[in-house]
Amino acid sequence: MIKQLNNIMVKAPFSLQARITIDADPSAERIILMHRDTCHIYYVFKPVTPITSFTVPFCHANTDTILVGILDDNRTYNCKFIDGVRAESVDGNNHG
Repeated sequence: MIKQLNNIMVKAPFSLQARITIDADPSAERIILMHRDTCHIYYVFKPVTPITSFTVPFCHANTDTILVGILDDNRTYNCKFIDGVRAESVDGNNHG
């Protein structure tokens, strides 16, 4: 009896991600990233450096559904939000 082996080629899964890069005002005390339609909050943080990058769900690479806002903790200034931010598409398999 002859057994035949089938060569099966397996590829690593392709991982697409979306990234938001924020260039914040140095006087911003807190920054918030949230989904525009669902109000799901992705990040609330105090910026350490003026430019920060975050990974968000890939659906935001195709739609303008992110709100980015800056808040003032002592309530001296009004909060400011930018509506309709689109994330950039990033290859999650490329770690360089």
